[in-house]
Amino acid sequence: MHIIDTPTFIVDLNDLQLEPMGSWELNVFYDNPDIGPMVGKAIFTMMGFQESISASLDLTWTQETLSSSALPADLDGQLTNNSVQFQLHIDDVEWQLAPFVCHGRSVTNNSSRYEGKWQVACISPETCGGDCTGTEGEFSLTKISN
Repeated sequence: MHIIDTPTFIVDLNDLQLEPMGSWELNVFYDNPDIGPMVGKAIFTMMGFQESISASLDLTWTQETLSSSALPADLDGQLTNNSVQFQLHIDDVEWQLAPFVCHGRSVTNNSSRYEGKWQVACISPETCGGDCTGTEGEFSLTKISN
């Protein structure tokens, strides 16, 4: 019996070494129908391997003079010189049902700022009856230091 060798291009996930990619700032803009415009903000260290990115962060929502406590969140996706796409999973009762799915483009020559759109599925199916398509908004992702 011959055992097939593992192809050399397959990497064991335990062998991946994520490298720091500097400090970044994420701003998530949300027009809350009940209380008006809100901004979710987090400053964090991005980790990456090739085009894959990952981060654990604390997101704080602010609305004029109100702000939430920091909510733990995870960001996972891909970052290239031209574009970014990621999912933001917020560990909070209101937001944990579905991730923010984010797609954006670089708006600077040095790929230090990305802007785009996010969408999240219905976050309140018990009150809307599950008929809504969710909500959407804009985001920015900016590198603030190496």
